Amino acid sequence: MRRGRTLPRVLAYLAPLVLVTLAALPPPTALHASVPTVGPTSPLNASGNGTFGSVAVTRYYASSVDGRILDLREWLPFGFNRAHAYPILVFLHGKGYQGSELPDSTGGASAISAGVTHGFIVVALDTRTANGFYVNSRYTGPQEQDVLDGIHFESAIHHVSAVYLLGMSMGTMGALSIAEHHPGLISGVAAVSACPDLFEVQDFKLSDNRSLDLEPWLRVTGGALADKSPYAAGLTYYLSAFRFFPQNLSHVALYMVQGGNDQDCPNNPHLWPFQQANDTMVNSTCLVSARLDEPASCTTPFAALAAASPQQYVYRYIFEPTAPHSLDDLNGLDMIHFFLNPTSSGTFRTTEGGAPPDIDESALPG
Repeated sequence: MRRGRTLPRVLAYLAPLVLVTLAALPPPTALHASVPTVGPTSPLNASGNGTFGSVAVTRYYASSVDGRILDLREWLPFGFNRAHAYPILVFLHGKGYQGSELPDSTGGASAISAGVTHGFIVVALDTRTANGFYVNSRYTGPQEQDVLDGIHFESAIHHVSAVYLLGMSMGTMGALSIAEHHPGLISGVAAVSACPDLFEVQDFKLSDNRSLDLEPWLRVTGGALADKSPYAAGLTYYLSAFRFFPQNLSHVALYMVQGGNDQDCPNNPHLWPFQQANDTMVNSTCLVSARLDEPASCTTPFAALAAASPQQYVYRYIFEPTAPHSLDDLNGLDMIHFFLNPTSSGTFRTTEGGAPPDIDESALPG
């Protein structure tokens, strides 16, 4: 690890990406204009009100790119009325999983319960591959577009007032990237066990002799890491948007939970010099992955943006010193309360899955 340097091969793929709007590689496909394929309807009583709030319904929709039939699980809020508008919370799963497993964890179940209780439609996408990283790839398919199509599908069958994303691990890269690359679409992002810098994640895995952990990503890029292929470098940069352009989350409520014992997106100095979420949320650093030709850049912590423009940037960052890399770090009720009332920013410290009562600006490791 050392401070980055400007390299000719880096400039080759940085040129199209320097604008704050992040017209990034590869460009996402525009949403299809037609109404997507609609799957089975929810069980409603004669008045149109939902008869359930915790039972999932599986729905099917068609990709706007290749027509592939995709599915999602949907939980409607208690007292659902088809004539009313509701916010939706879309879950993006971690590597090797599928969205259908959301209720299997304590944190996921808490997100569903809090969501349907407080008037959210909760949606979990089952992606076309378990390891697509929510990016459009010539090798693993248009998986960013699949998310956009899922949102479009929900908007076609329900009145949707706002869209929120909940990401876990790999899903945090997708959630943050989609929110940044599609300004105005997403109202809030929750990132649990966040990996805001994909260059750093991969460098850590290489240094920790865990190169097999990178195999799913190599399928996305066609077999190369960022230092071996401009295409791989572009995709890696695209999914590291929060490291390089946090200002693109203007007017997006950001809720982040990170564990100090996270061994996959390390968040403590004893694990890795770049502290992942800490170094994008509250601390600044100029460290980059030189071995992967990461572009030189000093972070602008989200806390600094919020302090300078509190009406434009708002966040709730929760650090759990003993927590691992797990969706169980999430307290769903605390997340939903923040989304409904994102009026002040702050950092917090609590136990795994806890909901801290007080802001503690000095609680995080330096």
